[in-house]
Amino acid sequence: MASEVENVSRAKIVLATAEALGEYLQGARLLDKKIWQLRMPELEGIANATVSAFIVAEAKERAMRDAEPVAAPSAFSD
Repeated sequence: MASEVENVSRAKIVLATAEALGEYLQGARLLDKKIWQLRMPELEGIANATVSAFIVAEAKERAMRDAEPVAAPSAFSD
């Protein structure tokens, strides 16, 4: 089961990826096209933008998580 920290990190990564995809679609002027109207180069551009944005967002999120101090384990009592 995924921890709360992993769930929050995943949500941040997905949000950053979606925002980057939206920016790509605007920049490529593809917002008015239906999916079936897209040509292979356009689909490849969308895939490349999405995968690249995901990799970058994941790396940034991992770096932020790794920079956070790790909580010391609680003391066990008998």
